[in-house]
Amino acid sequence: MRVSNNGPFLGHRCRFTKQYVWQTYEEIFELCQDFGSALIYKGLKPEDSTVIGIYSHNCVEWNITSETCSMFSMALVPLYDTLGPEACQYIINQTEMTTVVCEGWLKANLILNGLKQAESRTATPLKRLIIITNKDFHMSLKDSVRVSKHFSSSPDLANFADADSLSKNVLETAEKFGVEIPPTPSTINLISYTSGTTGDPKGVVLTHEAVICNISGLLAYDQHHKLFPKCGDFHLSYLPAAHGFERMNQIILMINGGQIGFSSGDILLLLDDIAALRPTIFMCVPRVLNRVYEKVMSNLENKPIKRWLFNFGMQRKLNLLKRGIITKNTIWDKLMFHKIQTLFGGRLEVCISGSAPLSDVVMDFCRGTFGCFVYEGYGQTELCAATMLTLPYEHDTVVVGPPLPNCHIKLIDIPDLDYKAINNMGEICIKSFCRMREYFKEPIKTRETLDEDSYIHTGDVGMWLPNGNLRIIDRRKHVFKLAQGEYVAPEKIENIYAMSPLICQVFVDGNSLQFCPLAVVVPDEDALKRLAERDSRTSKTICPIKICNMEQFCKNEEIRKMIHADMLQRGKKAGLKGFEQVKDIHLHPEKFSIENGLLTPTMKTKRPILRKKFQNIFVEMYEKLNRNVVSTNITTHPLQNL
Repeated sequence: MRVSNNGPFLGHRCRFTKQYVWQTYEEIFELCQDFGSALIYKGLKPEDSTVIGIYSHNCVEWNITSETCSMFSMALVPLYDTLGPEACQYIINQTEMTTVVCEGWLKANLILNGLKQAESRTATPLKRLIIITNKDFHMSLKDSVRVSKHFSSSPDLANFADADSLSKNVLETAEKFGVEIPPTPSTINLISYTSGTTGDPKGVVLTHEAVICNISGLLAYDQHHKLFPKCGDFHLSYLPAAHGFERMNQIILMINGGQIGFSSGDILLLLDDIAALRPTIFMCVPRVLNRVYEKVMSNLENKPIKRWLFNFGMQRKLNLLKRGIITKNTIWDKLMFHKIQTLFGGRLEVCISGSAPLSDVVMDFCRGTFGCFVYEGYGQTELCAATMLTLPYEHDTVVVGPPLPNCHIKLIDIPDLDYKAINNMGEICIKSFCRMREYFKEPIKTRETLDEDSYIHTGDVGMWLPNGNLRIIDRRKHVFKLAQGEYVAPEKIENIYAMSPLICQVFVDGNSLQFCPLAVVVPDEDALKRLAERDSRTSKTICPIKICNMEQFCKNEEIRKMIHADMLQRGKKAGLKGFEQVKDIHLHPEKFSIENGLLTPTMKTKRPILRKKFQNIFVEMYEKLNRNVVSTNITTHPLQNL
């Protein structure tokens, strides 16, 4: 509040004008005081045994709830759609959560339905739902009466914006408990449940000490490199606020007096949100940058002269970067790159990619065309957020930078994969005060991740470079073994195949009973349509123009062969070994998404769920391949002519 001179803090897009409407730091501070005092007046204790749930997409109320919990020493537990109703009910019961702040009646109804299904098995601790909604909320309360009849003890319902129900007797509460009840270092700040892949989700317990340690490490880095937000910077909040990457950035921005504008919640409207806010800082995951790269490259596909100029200009910009020069004022920016820069609002100063590795091609594309600092970081929920970050003028690719000042990092041997620490390769283990305290009420799982020397075992495989940078080269947990004894890292293969302009998404899998990996591919519909139009003009029949939708594209055998051939070519060029190349692919028309449960909120694939979904298809593909292998062996047997 002091740094910004009580400037604008949190903003949302007006439904009618489509412009951002802002609330100041002081206004948000007072709302947090009112909300916390009201919760205490309702009987909640100002201690971390009091667990407040939040079930909402990013919005002003999300941040108010989060800061209220910190201000009054309560523990925050985010819930989100990809957890599913059963997992949400599991979390409510495990944490003994009494209060949930819900976005709208639909999410409240999901919670209530979960309670209905679970009530026959166990009693619920939930006592109240606070609804984030508009003025039509009271109309929905009529529906809640009918729903509540199904419960022996239904929770109380209140409106977040209802001053009478939430801010009543604030002064009386403040006189009794004090305006604020600050946390201690050991107080729980957040219990972040992983979206999970199999079984019940795990709750990562992060204390205030861990959060402050992580922020301190980032700010110490910033003293030398001037990376992070300053007063007057704008950040678009669209990545899940429940996850460390977004959460730590918001805290740092708040410390420095910046402004946070929330997206509309629809990923299809993300570009509209960017155009309205024109952010100066853009946090993203590789999937977003990959799509931007693919769209730009596909538009240049049949324009060889323009493509050559584009690549030449990008190389010139990369040469400037090697000399420590980052600018938007070259002739190449005016001729080629201004449209890409306008796509991100035209005033971007910093772009940070996290959550998964970014390919070297896409990183060079971003550094060459964005005209701003482009960073890549590495971290995990178990370590709050970032533990490594690339340096400002870094021009090497596929690196995540050196360790932050608050982290101690070592590599340990992985004998099965032939990675040895003596060769500067091994599993990444991190020790820091920003680590989690435990997995909530899960001592066995805690010991599996946190060793006796307080190192977090990340499951990622890294390699130290001579200049002190770390490169992520593999993933231990997702590696599978083939029948011939070779180990395969599917994510590495997916990253190579995903660079094909014909591919939107790809999932590579295999098992120890088979001799090769297989893949499920979601084709890029726009690329195939352009191919169909081109073929219609040249009288080719690989991709007939009459094929006009994804279902028909995916049933076309010639298209399948063409995509598979392109994948194999790219794999060979990238140096994949023969056993790493997929021997067959299946085309799937529906994208993997958060909504259909195939992606986590951070846009990572849920591998076990995808494996289960396509299990029967993989069985059929392997049976076909094995029949072909047997047939080939018979026809080429040396005794066949006797």
